[in-house]
Amino acid sequence: MATDDEKLFYDAEELQLFSDAIGDELIEDMLGPNKEEDDESGIVAVLTGLEGTCKSGIAMASRSQRQIDEGYILYIIDLDNANKPLWKAHHDKDPQIRVRNPAVWEEVSIEGSKKLQINPDETLKNINKMAFGIRRLELEGVKIAGIVFDGLDTLQDDAELTMRAQNELDIEEGVQFNYWRIRNKLFRDCVAACKSLKCSKYFITHNKTYSTYKKVKNDKGKWIDVVDKTWVEVSIEGSKKLQIN
Repeated sequence: MATDDEKLFYDAEELQLFSDAIGDELIEDMLGPNKEEDDESGIVAVLTGLEGTCKSGIAMASRSQRQIDEGYILYIIDLDNANKPLWKAHHDKDPQIRVRNPAVWEEVSIEGSKKLQINPDETLKNINKMAFGIRRLELEGVKIAGIVFDGLDTLQDDAELTMRAQNELDIEEGVQFNYWRIRNKLFRDCVAACKSLKCSKYFITHNKTYSTYKKVKNDKGKWIDVVDKTWVEVSIEGSKKLQIN
C-alpha cells in the first residue's frame, strides 16, 4: 500500500474535504481555455558560449523582418557593455534597438584617494526599474519585439557584492549558507522581472573552460602536471538550472 508521501492523488472521500477550497470558479480560471493574452507571450531563451562566439550578435538580430518593418523595439540590458559596437557596425545605429547599461557609478574615497566604482545595489534596482518600465510600455501598446539581458554572470557578481555590502562582509570573507540564499534571491528577482514581460526574452551568459590535471614523468624522468580532462560549463553558480526556474 502506498504511503501518504507516495500517493499521487487523493481518493474521492479525501477530495471532498477540499471541495469548498477548489470551487467552480477556481476550476474555470485555472483549468479552462487559454486566455487571449496568454498567446502574446514571447519565447524565453538562454544563449551560452565561450567569449567571442557571437552570442550578443545573434540576440541583436532576433527580430523578424516583419517586426523590423513595423518598427518593433528591441531593448538590450547591456551589463557587459559589449553591444554598442555591434549596434553601430552591423545595424546602422537602428533607433529601434535600444542599448542601455544599467550600471550606476559612484565616487568613493579609499585610503584618502577618490575613485569611481559601480554601486551593485543601485545597479540591481536599475535593472528592475527597466524591466517594469518596459512592462508599462507593453501595457500602453508600444510594439516591443523583445528584451536581451546580456551578462547573467555579471548580474550574479553584482548580487553577491550587494549581499556582502548588506551584511558588512569583506570581499575575501567566508560566507554562511543563508547569505548565499540572499545572493540567489537578488539574482532571481532581476531575472523574474525580465521574464514577466510579454515580449521575447533572451538571456546571455559566458561559458568557461575547466581542466583537471594528472602527474606524469617526462622524458627526463621528472614529474610534471599535464591536462587530464577538459570540459566547458556555464560560468555562473547553479549553471545547470541557470537559476531562472
